[in-house]
Amino acid sequence: MDKQQAEAWHKKTQEIRARYPRLFPRPVGFSCPPAWAEIIEDALRQLEKAAERMGLPDDLYPHITDIKEKYGTLRIYHDDYSPAGDDSFDRIVEEAEARSERTCIVCGEPGNISEGGLWCYCDAHRPAVENDFVL
Repeated sequence: MDKQQAEAWHKKTQEIRARYPRLFPRPVGFSCPPAWAEIIEDALRQLEKAAERMGLPDDLYPHITDIKEKYGTLRIYHDDYSPAGDDSFDRIVEEAEARSERTCIVCGEPGNISEGGLWCYCDAHRPAVENDFVL
């Protein structure tokens, strides 16, 4: 990612955090490809709606503690204050992580992970040698 792209991604992550202040009570970095922005926003929207349905006060919303790439897929870490036995937050996060496994890390279009590969690419962005691509 060049400097201009990094600045645009930083601005986008600030906008995302601003849209979900109850989920981000403290600053959190986004260490993942910008192509996953839609997946992240969908997950945050669902987390907020789930907390609203549960009737949780703002201080018991799932506070996001980290958003990053790990082993080629998205990871969203959060404090879980959901009622005992309710795994809604975990299911939302697991679905987002699964979507990232099917989303090109370059453009956000559908893709797949090649056998023995780590990253998901669409056909247009798949490098001849996967190690040639560095986030």
